[in-house]
Amino acid sequence: MATEEIGGVHVDLDRLPEELRDLAPAIRRWATGDVDDREQRHEEASTDELAGYWLSVSQRFPEINAYLEQTIEGERSDEALVVSWTAEGALEAAQVVERRTGSAPGGPPAAA
Repeated sequence: MATEEIGGVHVDLDRLPEELRDLAPAIRRWATGDVDDREQRHEEASTDELAGYWLSVSQRFPEINAYLEQTIEGERSDEALVVSWTAEGALEAAQVVERRTGSAPGGPPAAA
């Protein structure tokens, strides 16, 4: 068990379900509950980085949602909190990519 601080909370990402542990790099990079901080991170990131973030996290939304629903029914953990921040940030990252490029990440290019 290795506790670390992410987004101002202390978490042990080893406590995540096995199917979500590969999201640890995205959680470490993007998870924050501070909307202004998240927005600044998105603006400073490259479009490719944001698209990769969106694509890696959005593919896991079913597992993320199942995990978050499970924690709502039980005791909410700080690990669930950073997972929810990461998912929320991925949605916002997709909006930034669309604003910059005219198309959603992973979607067809915008018409000229």
